[in-house]
Amino acid sequence: METEAGRRFLEAAPIPVGFEPEQRVPNAIARVLTPLQVGIVLVLLGIGFFMLRNIRPEAHQPMLILGTITLMPGLGFIISAGITWVLAGRLGLMPKSSHNSLAAPFDSRNEQ
Repeated sequence: METEAGRRFLEAAPIPVGFEPEQRVPNAIARVLTPLQVGIVLVLLGIGFFMLRNIRPEAHQPMLILGTITLMPGLGFIISAGITWVLAGRLGLMPKSSHNSLAAPFDSRNEQ
């Protein structure tokens, strides 16, 4: 990328080349929200399988197994997201006041 064509390619790219510390925060939040979303979906799917197990007598054990197989990883994802949130906060990867920094672009008081 040291050629003139390489520099023009990087300048034309829609992604920013220089990263500011503020731009890393959404990545840390995304690393928490993604497993949280997956965990919630898996937990709800597991609960759905548990609810379906009593529809037919022959479906009791398979639905119990499917419910357990989907519920446990879902809970694991949610716990993992919580641990990531706490560790990212202690390592300084999260903003001090996430409400103020995330709402700042939409706050009418910041207009001059």
